[in-house]
Amino acid sequence: MQRSKLPDKISVWLDCSGACNMRCRHCYFAKTDYPGLTMPLKTLDRFIEILSPHYKSAEIVWHGGEPLMAGYDFFIEAYKIFDAYMDRNGINFDFALQTNGTLLDDKFIDFFEAKKTHVSVSYDGPFNSFLRQNTEKTETAIDRLKAKGVVFSCLSTISSASVGRLSEIYDYFKQIAVPVKFSPVLADGAAEKNRDVLISKEEWTDSFINLFDYWFFDLSCNVEFYSFHQILRKYLSLSCHPCKTSSDSNNHDCLNTKCLFGTIAINSEGNLYPCGRLVEERYKLANVFSLDDLREAFLTSSFLDVLDKNKQRAIGCSQCKWFGICNSGCYASALLGGDMAKPFDFDCYFNHRVFSHIEALLKDYESSRINKYAKRIINLFAN
Repeated sequence: MQRSKLPDKISVWLDCSGACNMRCRHCYFAKTDYPGLTMPLKTLDRFIEILSPHYKSAEIVWHGGEPLMAGYDFFIEAYKIFDAYMDRNGINFDFALQTNGTLLDDKFIDFFEAKKTHVSVSYDGPFNSFLRQNTEKTETAIDRLKAKGVVFSCLSTISSASVGRLSEIYDYFKQIAVPVKFSPVLADGAAEKNRDVLISKEEWTDSFINLFDYWFFDLSCNVEFYSFHQILRKYLSLSCHPCKTSSDSNNHDCLNTKCLFGTIAINSEGNLYPCGRLVEERYKLANVFSLDDLREAFLTSSFLDVLDKNKQRAIGCSQCKWFGICNSGCYASALLGGDMAKPFDFDCYFNHRVFSHIEALLKDYESSRINKYAKRIINLFAN
């Protein structure tokens, strides 16, 4: 893709601290050995300097490690840098924070609320202690956020302890009235060693379908369950997707351009990677101090190799009925299957069964029996 055709929006996975105060049993980041360096402010400044003239907007996701290990003073100075470039180049920044919550005190909460930064807490509800430590501290942070009336969400990892009990997690998040996204534990990082936490593709898919139906017909649903919103939107988008029947490997719309060209990750040393799950030396694109324009990272041999493997995977998947929805899937997940050029069997099995189930469900349902969130999404695509 030519530089002039690159998107004018970008999502940034910003690992401002590689350190973490926990050692969760499933953490993919464990393969980095949690480097303790906090990103120097000059590195952050250089990153924004080479980004801001070339994009209209950027979504910045503070990540790690545990990003709050960078300290309160770091974030004060960091937002000053972002503000300066917004004034200078007219770029718009949206911010989000992914945190384990254990360091999220009132001072941090008030700061991120003032800076319009969405907070997402990694928290598995009643099964949190199976994968994570310091559950009490995380729950204290959630109570603080609720007490202050902050709009926030949770990211809940589904493991062997919880996969057969998703309805309990669902009811729990309804009870505490906190939006949540579910994510299956994958055999990456620490989970490769702690294999007792893993779940099969059949377990995950069966449980997801059962809970999707529970949610779909739950008239008392009072919070957003992002996983179901996302999967329903994906299915309904199939009819208007530009490449739903395309097998043209040069059609970049069929290659997850939002991920491939619209996302980048940066670690605390200023090294750039195509994805936050691929923060490894073999996928390093460049360092911010070696570039004059961030878009040059998408022209490096490392990135072109990733792009080529994605083209190969897309060709192999192009005749699949659901290609227009998943576009051959996540390339970081494909690596877990051993080859980025081939789709990840775990995801393929899930997509085939879930989308087929939704297809059948939407052919025969009564609008008055479904929850307001599902109705809103269906109506959005009907208009």
